[in-house]
Amino acid sequence: MICHEFHGSRRWIVLPVLLVIWTGITLPMTEAAPPSSAATAPDLLDRDLDVNPVLAQAVSDPAAFQAHVKRDHARFLKSAARLEKLAESLFRQGSPFDRVAPGEQLTNARQLKAVYRAWYSFLYNLSVMAELAEKYRAGWKDPTSGALRAAFEGYLLGVDANLCRLAIVSRLVEFAQTRRKLETLLNEPQPAFKIPDRAFERVSLAAVSPINLYRLYRFHLSHQDDLERFYNGGLDGVKPRIDVEGRLKAYYDAYRALADRLLSTIAKEPAWYRYVFGKIGHALLDFIFPVQKSLFTWVGDTRVKRRQTRCISPAQLHEMQKHLQPGDIILERQEWFLSNIFLPGFWPHAELYLGTPAQVRRRFDADPAVRAWVQKKGVGSFVDYLAKKYPEPFNVWNSPNPFDGNPQVVLEAISEGVVFSSMEHANHADYCAALRPRLSLLDIAKAIDLAFSYYGAGYDFQFDFATESDLVCTEFVCKSYAPAHGKKGLVIPMREYLGSPVLRADYLVETYAREFGKPDAQLEFVYFLKGDPQGRPAVVSDEPTFRTSYLWKGGLKSKPD
Repeated sequence: MICHEFHGSRRWIVLPVLLVIWTGITLPMTEAAPPSSAATAPDLLDRDLDVNPVLAQAVSDPAAFQAHVKRDHARFLKSAARLEKLAESLFRQGSPFDRVAPGEQLTNARQLKAVYRAWYSFLYNLSVMAELAEKYRAGWKDPTSGALRAAFEGYLLGVDANLCRLAIVSRLVEFAQTRRKLETLLNEPQPAFKIPDRAFERVSLAAVSPINLYRLYRFHLSHQDDLERFYNGGLDGVKPRIDVEGRLKAYYDAYRALADRLLSTIAKEPAWYRYVFGKIGHALLDFIFPVQKSLFTWVGDTRVKRRQTRCISPAQLHEMQKHLQPGDIILERQEWFLSNIFLPGFWPHAELYLGTPAQVRRRFDADPAVRAWVQKKGVGSFVDYLAKKYPEPFNVWNSPNPFDGNPQVVLEAISEGVVFSSMEHANHADYCAALRPRLSLLDIAKAIDLAFSYYGAGYDFQFDFATESDLVCTEFVCKSYAPAHGKKGLVIPMREYLGSPVLRADYLVETYAREFGKPDAQLEFVYFLKGDPQGRPAVVSDEPTFRTSYLWKGGLKSKPD
């Protein structure tokens, strides 16, 4: 992966030259030119008067333009999905960002490693958004009936990239407002992680730069109808050629309320209007920080719909556990997560069900092969083997979940890394299902053994399935069950998505469906709690329904067939 550096001096944050750097955190293609105190907001806005040569290619060289859009569409989907996933994972109680926030709490290198790795990934993907937003900007001279209509798909890509920066950074700033230690950590330079000085300040200011707000304001003011027509019949015959699944529109629609409020704020409040159109001058010092605070507050409040409750109740999860066995694989889906827009399938998450130590004893102690295997290790039972080999994870497994006090019966890879969790905490969701590997008890015991060895591994914020030290959810489950060291295991194929090999949770369901009824099938059905897109309580569903679930449309809100 090409690592992006960020350039600039901390003195750049001093007003009144902020407008020069607020166009973004510099992408590392070239060294940034020193800022000039003579540069003003009108100078920056003048750039948007000219025709963008990239968009002009839509008329002069359509094939070259489509090649640009195709490549950058994939980059946008990948980076936007990662930013949304990072935001969902990090900006919540118990996350790595939250754990280092208390000012009186000392931190250690292990905690900070997770923070800095996540922060680097955050900055890298924001830099992709900054690049795309600038590349596909539209000038006033781009005619709405000519080049801009022909290039509308690229133009929307740039608008979405700009909107992504504003929305994601606003959620970061809102989260950090009550966590001053976190803000301090994110502002510190970390050369080992390619993190520049004052990174938190710089991305925060870039998100609300006048040029960025101006461009969003212009699109929302002038092209709302074009957006609808483009995806419903086309603009003068021009239809989506790359974004045929409508993910760019879905992302804009998810944040449409934010854009509505942005338009209203700029149009109705004189101070905002002067700010966006560059008529504040040296009064910025008295204006920008109150503006920044108010902006981040209302952006944080203007989010996609989030239900306070899920379709699946704790009682239903308790009943489901009666059907589960240690070693089962759990699949889970939560609606209304913006990262779902970019996921091509229905099931986004997978976990390993362990049960309690008592359940493990009941399942494995009577099996001759398991008993013989652990006796060679010098212990009398599989639970004793786990306790001896993994004392720290074993003690955590035996402890109640810190969030709800329930038994920790699930092992999963989330933003905190590979951790134990309760069924109720891990699966407070809208859909939940379980599959059972059709393997010998010895093979399942060896998979659990390997899963315990991953406890404490970091979450892979780069989403690279080739690494071993850091894992994502499906990678953790499938690596635990990978055939090795005399273990038959499961063979779940990886596929390429957006240029990288991935292993989605849907592939487990697809493998089950493809092998259903065959004597060598690797998985068998256990249980399925099916949610409802309208938010009604989940119901226990049947195997034939579950078997087709990998074909269902995911997105922000699912569309089960």
